[in-house]
Amino acid sequence: VDNDKVDLKAEIGFGRDIEELAECDTATCLPTIAYGETVGSKLWYFSEGFVWRVSKPAEIGQDLSLEDTDEQRIGRFHMYIKSQFFSNFATKMAYTMKYTDVVPAEKNHKDEEITLSLVYSF
Repeated sequence: VDNDKVDLKAEIGFGRDIEELAECDTATCLPTIAYGETVGSKLWYFSEGFVWRVSKPAEIGQDLSLEDTDEQRIGRFHMYIKSQFFSNFATKMAYTMKYTDVVPAEKNHKDEEITLSLVYSF
């Protein structure tokens, strides 16, 4: 969807990652994989983005993406409010969150950040 006020985009994808172990030394070799054996993992991906131009100088945007493989799942969410105050300058306040289901011990699954930016467009 794309018009003067709203943009909406979505993607979906499927795939498979295939690797072949060509050489092995004792420091990097995985004991369950034989030389020349093919290893693969499945992947699916979903992404969407939405931008609403509230008025000429102001817009609200949001993005969401999800990735799922055999090893882990990752989700990302981003939302912002942007307001143009001079011809090429704008302020932007944003919230970003990333969630990963497989993390090292004693680490958080969720990373969050809030930003306030001065944006120059040319």
